[in-house]
Amino acid sequence: MLELDDPRKEAYRSFLTAYARLTQVIDCEMVNAGLIPITWYDVLVTLEFAEGNSLRMSELADAVLLSRSGLTRLVDRMEQRGFVVRKACPQDRRSFYTVLTKSGRQAREASWPLLSSLIAEMFGTQMTDQEVETVTTVMQRSIEAVRQFNH
Repeated sequence: MLELDDPRKEAYRSFLTAYARLTQVIDCEMVNAGLIPITWYDVLVTLEFAEGNSLRMSELADAVLLSRSGLTRLVDRMEQRGFVVRKACPQDRRSFYTVLTKSGRQAREASWPLLSSLIAEMFGTQMTDQEVETVTTVMQRSIEAVRQFNH
């Protein structure tokens, strides 16, 4: 088993704290502005970039930052608002696709100006160009390590 030294413990703790606080503030600001919550944005943008603007619920759960049960409840609320629809999978009647609607795309697009401004202010401006490259490299390595660990 690998040992974790103190500087890496602190780096990980800082990463978690920054993520939690950033998403909390961003979510609050978006909702206060009458826009969709950040979790909704995450689902909508994921569907927007998926082939056919559609993913199976299991694929969507793997792509976003929610548990499968949390995603099911979220998709229920988003479907009630008309941002997504669920369609039965013809190959597997137990599975459903979540499909982005025009209304969902519009809600995502309307949220982007504020979201991008908040990300720029609280995250992007905190790093030099070289630090941006370093952070991106480290996060991509971590993502790949998780992929390898899960296989």
